[in-house]
Amino acid sequence: MLYLGLTKDLWLTFGGWTQKLVEGFCNPDYANQQDCHSIAGFAYHFGQGAISWSSKKQQIVALSTVKAKYIAQAHAMKEALWLCMFISEI
Repeated sequence: MLYLGLTKDLWLTFGGWTQKLVEGFCNPDYANQQDCHSIAGFAYHFGQGAISWSSKKQQIVALSTVKAKYIAQAHAMKEALWLCMFISEI
């Protein structure tokens, strides 16, 4: 009982404290579709949970993996900017 009385003001946290607030990942699937369009995907995580994600066919045909990655990163960056504005408001 003494232990419970002495620790009643302590908190148990899941995952501990990290410096990263939101972390994002982005990756294209270069021209694996029959019509040569790449698939762009991204995911943003807050802690251990995904808060935003997308996977969609790119509207234009990329002629190289570098261009497919650039298109995918531009798509992911638009979401990152929106998330930054949203987090700054809350």
